[in-house]
Amino acid sequence: DGDSLTAPAPDFGGTMFRDQLVRESDQLADLKDRYLMSHGTAKSELRSEVEAHEQELADLFRDQPAPESALDWRIAFPEVFTEGGFDVVLANPPYVRQELIGPVKPTLLALYPDATTGKSDLYCYFYARGLQLLRPGGQHVFICSNSWLDVGYGGKLQGYLLDRAHVRAIYDSAVERQFATADINTIISHLERASGTADQWQAADPLTRFVYLKAPFQEALAHLELRREVTRLQSQLRDAGLGKPNRSGLRKYTGDKWGGKYLRAPDIYWRILEKAGD
Repeated sequence: DGDSLTAPAPDFGGTMFRDQLVRESDQLADLKDRYLMSHGTAKSELRSEVEAHEQELADLFRDQPAPESALDWRIAFPEVFTEGGFDVVLANPPYVRQELIGPVKPTLLALYPDATTGKSDLYCYFYARGLQLLRPGGQHVFICSNSWLDVGYGGKLQGYLLDRAHVRAIYDSAVERQFATADINTIISHLERASGTADQWQAADPLTRFVYLKAPFQEALAHLELRREVTRLQSQLRDAGLGKPNRSGLRKYTGDKWGGKYLRAPDIYWRILEKAGD
């Protein structure tokens, strides 16, 4: 139990004592399996052993302790992170406006400085944590607010994702929200955590699909004429979002209106662009 955002990133890759972590996590996984299959007094005894091993793992991370209220992914799932992380993260993160996040906000900003600003709503932090939980090549699927596609603070998150993931697809619907009872406009995003070196990742330059559905979800996916799809290379998305040059002549990614341009722009907008390119 505990909040899932405020513990340190569960990255075992650069840990000096990785071999010891692997041994400890293997022993802990075996204890957990035995605990789940046991009953009565044996179960109580095994629970004590599990807790003792979890404390031994926590001691290895004493230089980066997790808050008492936090879910420490390193301790809860060591057998997962010694293998690089989860295969899939699927979530509908809570929608909490930035001014309502509360006293934990400075902690979150310190943990996710590359993905968020002081104006970021809570779900933006979950995007970053979700990527941290994945192995390279792992799949990240969120159903959440669409505001990060167009608002100012969304530029920071867009740049973070372009640096660390393949933004495989973003789905928006003209006729229905993903949750009928939700009071916000939602999209579905599909990401894949980057694998290989940074140079290899940038050279791959994968495509992003922006899919606008003109009918209910299942129907639109089954019939090509009921959806509009725009594709862009990630290098194109990056170039389109570069800001003005700084004093050194460098341009940093500041954001672009992905929703307004690639999802909700009317069909005539794309016909005009096509004619201009002829």
